[in-house]
Amino acid sequence: MTRQIGKFGLVPSLMVAASLAGLASASASAGPVTMPALFPTPTSIELGSGTIALGRSVSLIAAPGVDADTIALIRSILTTSGVETITTARRLPSVIDGTYVVLGTAVAPIVRDALARGRAVADDHAEGYTIASLASASGGVVTLAGHDADGLFHAAQTFRQLARRSAIPAMVIQDHPAMPIRGTIEGFYGAPWSMADRTRHLDFLATVKANTYVYSPKDDPYARDRWREAYPAATLKALGTLATTARRNHVDFVYAVSPGPSVCFSDPADVQALERKFDAMRS
Repeated sequence: MTRQIGKFGLVPSLMVAASLAGLASASASAGPVTMPALFPTPTSIELGSGTIALGRSVSLIAAPGVDADTIALIRSILTTSGVETITTARRLPSVIDGTYVVLGTAVAPIVRDALARGRAVADDHAEGYTIASLASASGGVVTLAGHDADGLFHAAQTFRQLARRSAIPAMVIQDHPAMPIRGTIEGFYGAPWSMADRTRHLDFLATVKANTYVYSPKDDPYARDRWREAYPAATLKALGTLATTARRNHVDFVYAVSPGPSVCFSDPADVQALERKFDAMRS
């Protein structure tokens, strides 16, 4: 992990458009910029000059193809942070006249433009992302650029932490996972978690950018002692709802059966029973 502290200024078009009085005012009001405490710690953070206060009104620019759940998450974060009015726009103006949040994958033209204004380069790792925030005299731009849809969702989770501050520092964050599989296995003995417990756990996994949840409680009789039997319809429906929650959180839901105590791997009937079990989970 590396942390870099540097400076990057306003792009030339903004500098030309800003009045000398506005620049003087921004300079006079600028306080010390501190490194944000983020978890998990991003791969790199480069601080710039100035800060961005989200304020009461934000313009949201979502690139084509951004999934509805990620947009809803960003809106929820903004509302929780005190933003009262969220308008939508298709592109950034030539002169930044308010606070803008741009989100999408790095290949989208509007995202590339926003990154260029912040003099940022997109992270090119799977599930990686870049956050570039650029302060101006009358607002600023926060760009969330994912290498892919998962990376954009992870960027939103980092933005959730940044939005808790009174002001977001001008900076560039680049981040990507060190391991391709990150998550938990519910595989312990004893009373299994409730579906509500599992839902809360999946929501937690999203906040720490984990991507895998394995369902395999040893005291689920239909996953162990009675593995040949089909799940009751109500339980199967609840597991389907859980899988939907996992997808919304960009977490892979993995079902693992434990037939070891009684399975006969050379018995075609047992092989078919295993296939039926997995087919039911896929449907």
